Amino acid sequence: MLKLSEYRDLIARARKGDNDAAVKLAQFEDTRDDRTAEGGRRWWLLAAERGECQALRTMRDDESRRGRRAAAAKWRTRIRWNSCAPSVQGERWLGF
Repeated sequence: MLKLSEYRDLIARARKGDNDAAVKLAQFEDTRDDRTAEGGRRWWLLAAERGECQALRTMRDDESRRGRRAAAAKWRTRIRWNSCAPSVQGERWLGF
């Protein structure tokens, strides 16, 4: 749980460009019981648009679950562009 002051501080930091704050907000919103699952989506989207790898993967998985192939492909492309795919001995693995 977050204090209201911490929550507001995270929102302010996320809006100013702090990716870590946006991811933390998204994770917090996803675990809240008093809101729908859509609560964290806007913060995941914000962090993904700024290139945060965990958020990019979350958006890709979310769009795949919703059956939106074109949107999922967009996020897969962004994952490749941002070099978010794990690398083992110089070989990239895109299945993650």
